[in-house]
Amino acid sequence: WQEVRVELDGNQFVEVLVPANPPPGVGPVDAGTRVPIPRGLDDWFAECSGALAHGVVLLVDYMTPAPRRDWLRTYRDHARGAPPLAEPGAQDITADVLLPQLELAARRAGLAIRSIEPQAQWLGAPGIAELVADGQRAWDEGAARGDPDALAAVVAKPKPSSLPAASARTPSWCSPSPERA
Repeated sequence: WQEVRVELDGNQFVEVLVPANPPPGVGPVDAGTRVPIPRGLDDWFAECSGALAHGVVLLVDYMTPAPRRDWLRTYRDHARGAPPLAEPGAQDITADVLLPQLELAARRAGLAIRSIEPQAQWLGAPGIAELVADGQRAWDEGAARGDPDALAAVVAKPKPSSLPAASARTPSWCSPSPERA
């Protein structure tokens, strides 16, 4: 394994490869595959576990069961941005969290995972599809006359291009293990 680190070379950032141990919670991967290293994940879950006597920790993030080629992405002006080291400060950087790494860190902290659901399924539970349909209906009924309510309904509706891929895993529910309750 090699870890990709970033250094400043003159006035630009460059990647530097250094020897590394296999990252936790990652099975076999093809040579050249890049995998996120979740530094701080164990500490974060330990802090949550220490503060939680009863209840749950709800995680909403871009999660994936296995490394993906585009796990590290940039966005600028609501569209995909330049490579991560280009234009520092001018674009947002986001990354997927690997589910096996997340599950390992939660269990190490003594938390039990209750549920992992695809984003579309989780959002569907509270009736988001009905809310979107109501907004679309308001738009269809009032758009021709410039109705302010119709405009408000469409402005609140997310654009399909801004939504994560349907395969994205979103919520994870963690709670104290039964032996801690």
